[in-house]
Amino acid sequence: MGTFSGTEFVASAKYLTIPHGSANDGKPEDVRIDSQQHSPNSLLFCTTNSLFELQQMSDRIDMPILDHFFRTFKPLQDKNLKAAIKNFHARSDLESADYRSAYHQLCDWFYGWDVSNAVVVAAAAGGASNVDETDNDLAEDFSLKRVAREIDMAEPGEKVECERIMRTFETLFGLSRRVLKRFHLQLEEMTPRIGQGLATMTSKIDEKEEQEDELKKEDVWKHERNIEADEAAEAAKLEQEAADEGTLGSFEEMRQQSTVDGLIVKKGDVTLGLEGSRRNTTFVAPDSPHSSRSSTPGSENMHAKSRSNEPKHSVIEKTSAAANSPPVKGFEFSTQTPIHAPEVRRGLLQDGPNSSDAKIGVQRDINLCYAAVNKSLDYLLVCTSNIILVLAFSEILGMKDVFQKYNSAAHELSIDFVSNTLKTVWDLLNRELPDITLAELRDTSLLKQRMKQIVDMNLVKGSKNPRAKLRLLHKKMELVHTFFTAVDIHIFPNFVAAHRDGVKCARFSEFDSNLWLTGGYDCIIRIHDLRPANNHICLSQYVGHKSIVTDVHFTKDDTHIVSCSFDRTIKIWNSQSASCERTLVGHTDSVMSCDVSQDNRFICSGAADNTVRLWDFTTGACVAVIKKHSRWVRIVRFSPDGRFIASAGLDNKIYVWDVKFVSNSKTHTPKRIIEDHRDYVLDLAMARPAYLLTTSRDNTVRMFDINIGCEIYSISLSPSWACTVDFSANGEYFATGSFDNNILIFNSKDGTIVRRIRALNLGIMCVRFPKDLSYVLVGTQEGFVQQIPLN
Repeated sequence: MGTFSGTEFVASAKYLTIPHGSANDGKPEDVRIDSQQHSPNSLLFCTTNSLFELQQMSDRIDMPILDHFFRTFKPLQDKNLKAAIKNFHARSDLESADYRSAYHQLCDWFYGWDVSNAVVVAAAAGGASNVDETDNDLAEDFSLKRVAREIDMAEPGEKVECERIMRTFETLFGLSRRVLKRFHLQLEEMTPRIGQGLATMTSKIDEKEEQEDELKKEDVWKHERNIEADEAAEAAKLEQEAADEGTLGSFEEMRQQSTVDGLIVKKGDVTLGLEGSRRNTTFVAPDSPHSSRSSTPGSENMHAKSRSNEPKHSVIEKTSAAANSPPVKGFEFSTQTPIHAPEVRRGLLQDGPNSSDAKIGVQRDINLCYAAVNKSLDYLLVCTSNIILVLAFSEILGMKDVFQKYNSAAHELSIDFVSNTLKTVWDLLNRELPDITLAELRDTSLLKQRMKQIVDMNLVKGSKNPRAKLRLLHKKMELVHTFFTAVDIHIFPNFVAAHRDGVKCARFSEFDSNLWLTGGYDCIIRIHDLRPANNHICLSQYVGHKSIVTDVHFTKDDTHIVSCSFDRTIKIWNSQSASCERTLVGHTDSVMSCDVSQDNRFICSGAADNTVRLWDFTTGACVAVIKKHSRWVRIVRFSPDGRFIASAGLDNKIYVWDVKFVSNSKTHTPKRIIEDHRDYVLDLAMARPAYLLTTSRDNTVRMFDINIGCEIYSISLSPSWACTVDFSANGEYFATGSFDNNILIFNSKDGTIVRRIRALNLGIMCVRFPKDLSYVLVGTQEGFVQQIPLN
């Protein structure tokens, strides 16, 4: 039996002890990424090193999320991580300093370090030239202190310090997410304007964002500032303003305040927006009752005082012409030299940009979009690593509300990534490679080949974007997938393109659970070997149905396959020769579901003609026709022992039939009638000892005992609903698949949730467990069969 480990909240132990030393002959093992190979100023460098420190704690502390994350992620051997850190695009050194400070804060708590020495250590580790021998000795001594101290989480002081570190990473997450959102908005603006010259637009956007960031960053860190220092700075500012009161301001302010009659304001060789003969233009202030400002003796005294303090580069003089002129309304232009009309520019006509220039411009814009995608991936990695850190600390502190909040934040990030970044990459690839398929975007190994093809194309010549950046795109995407798996979000899961359209049904072979039988919207039945070592090879296919294949099953000994279709038929196939041995005809409308009894004696089927039929497997004869449902029969299933048939459909009812009674009687009376659902019943499954699991459009999943006919428990999935359900082979767990791409795994005994998984696809059509519970198989609307690991 398999076991599950995931991201459901588990409160950590109240007391933890981390002993001194390590198992490496008393010498502490440094698991961090080497700062000599990667920039210690990188945001990603600091966050991943923080994760490494927590990994050391997870050996003694109950932190399931880190156990789950580092079970498959080996950071020291991960080439994608090293490439991402080396090519990270930090927006400013100050931003990197914030993360570096948070990392030192974590090490100070965990190891008992003196954070004031951390700058020297980081410089020595980075190979700085200005570090003397004493500092190198300090750095060496500092690294030897990488021995965890004893931490008693029952002490209030330890909890306070741990929570303080968690809040720091929460703040860092908020800062990084703001930057990420701006990159997403930038991508949305850039993609439709490809070919219109994005270089000008992006430079203006970057300048504006940097100014806004500087204004908002202080507000984010407000709770970390020293209030007394702020008050002192404010007092000094007020004193400075008081000392400067009465002095002249800028030239523009002085010009606006000069309203005395006949005053002319000049400033060196200022053009005020004019050229040539307009350089000596003066403005004559009005002396009109309609003027917004009037001259008073007080104001004249004020201006006289201002003139005495006038800077050397400004001249304020009074002209006799202005003094003797009559009052005028508004401003009057006065120039010392006449204004002449500009000369006509003469030149030769030139040709406009040709098609080659336009093509180069489009390629330049595409590369700018790729650069923006690259930066958005950088900050997505930083955001996800911050989330993992916050989730780990919330588990230590037992803060369930914080855990759920940031788990939801991770799901929001994954949605934004798919709807923005991944969509942009798809649009860019389609511009240069029109023949690219969706499978090539989902498979990072195929994406790598496509990106190499783009780099080698002639269109990339003359581009400002370095070619190496495009080659690294798939590596960062793989790392994004790895980071998201820590919270059970699978962006690029292992998959095989089983059908051209949706995968409607799937079953594993009793002979080998890696062999999967699938039926799809392309009217074909296939068997795939899902072992990666075998390259997901298709072993056989069965062609004969004329419409969508709605259900498929192996017989107990795997010698035959039973399938049904919208073409109103049920077919029995020889699994080895791939030939159809028998076609069962009788339904007058689409056959929605079928099943085979455990002893291979009977086949049951349900159809849109509102009937359930029982067939003899050997002869193909119709044994019974049950006309009890009032609407379509959506699903039919045999019980594990073959004694009962359960049927359900669009009349919201579930009927349980005794096979022995139905096969030997002309009157068909159900053993049980279940009417608990308030909407269509979409799927059901049966397991030992007497479990009947159903899902409905009323947003509920219900478990029944068919022996006594009562409901054991009900689970609400509101606002979504499950379209498919399945039991594990031993009946201990069951899984549900929802239209919103969520796969939920529950304990069958009490209905408690064990795993909450999200997979990237266009819609879930079926979920199935293999025999060993090592993964869950998902059939999708785009025709993929995905493997979501559970270990």
